Amino acid sequence: MCTDIAVENRKSRWERGSGEFVSFAIVVVVLCWLCMQIIAFMEYQYALNNLTKAVTVTGRCTAIQETEKKAETFAEKVAKEAATNTHLSKVRTKLKTVEYVKENEGKWGPGNLVKVTVSAHVRTLSPLFHGQTLQRSVLVTIEGDLLIKGLTNRAARVLMNMIKGVESGGQVYGQGDYSNYTNPYANTGNEHYITLGAYQNYGEEACELLRRTLAAGMTASPELTNVVNRGDLSALSSGAYQSEIVSLISSPTGREVQDEYFGYLMNNYVNHCMTNFTRDTRAILIYCEVAHLGGENAAVRVFREARGDYSREGLSRVLLSGAPGTKVESALFRSRHQCCLEWAWQYLH
Repeated sequence: MCTDIAVENRKSRWERGSGEFVSFAIVVVVLCWLCMQIIAFMEYQYALNNLTKAVTVTGRCTAIQETEKKAETFAEKVAKEAATNTHLSKVRTKLKTVEYVKENEGKWGPGNLVKVTVSAHVRTLSPLFHGQTLQRSVLVTIEGDLLIKGLTNRAARVLMNMIKGVESGGQVYGQGDYSNYTNPYANTGNEHYITLGAYQNYGEEACELLRRTLAAGMTASPELTNVVNRGDLSALSSGAYQSEIVSLISSPTGREVQDEYFGYLMNNYVNHCMTNFTRDTRAILIYCEVAHLGGENAAVRVFREARGDYSREGLSRVLLSGAPGTKVESALFRSRHQCCLEWAWQYLH
């Protein structure tokens, strides 16, 4: 009898213990499942954030490409490099033109809008998120290869048209004489060497312009090539090579090199103005105009005298002050500055 009672008690305790163990096991499984979902959700969010950053970088890369083919190639490469999250795989890109500006209708070019999409598969601990395809898109404006660092191509074109206009275009916006050859002392008694091209590159800059033209594939006589490579400004300015030089700089390649070299010269001016004075694009163009005319020290002096007022009125107050002598603020350059101030504010709203 006692033995039977003891057996029943042990059986009852075993059943209660088994039930508690099963309940505990179920709770553990549920908690593990919940933890796995939380971890998977965090993995999903990290992957999504990384994809968002990747599409931003890819969009920027796409915007500065000169052709659609280059944009597609670089977009794919940059997207894969930027999507570094280990839970992302099979990264793909897609470019879709959304709208064309009138002057570039039907073709890839500055001003067009393009929708850049980056997609990827996501891998997580949970099957709820695993295998999904994530995608993020951004709308960007195509700029093409930057002509001048720090400026949009539209602003760079305005600057180029301004400088050409006042240097060799008779103060007509966008006009420029790419074949211009100015003899020594034609402008002032201090200019001992030739001045060349639409942007009026003088002396060493004229020689560098010719070096770049030859490096771009143009050929010259052995005599002129030797003079250019030696940097012999006196021989270059002697007049013996005038017709050959004009032929070089006025060729399609020569014209392109003039534009590229001008952009190269403006890079430092733009950067210095943005770093030390202002990021206002129109004011930057005026800074470049003054620096191109009188050197960067002159531009720095003018902008310091503006005392932080880089509006059209503030810059006009300094540049059109009619300072004596041959400073950039003198009456000698008044009409030049008036043109550039008008054009900068007219063509960049």
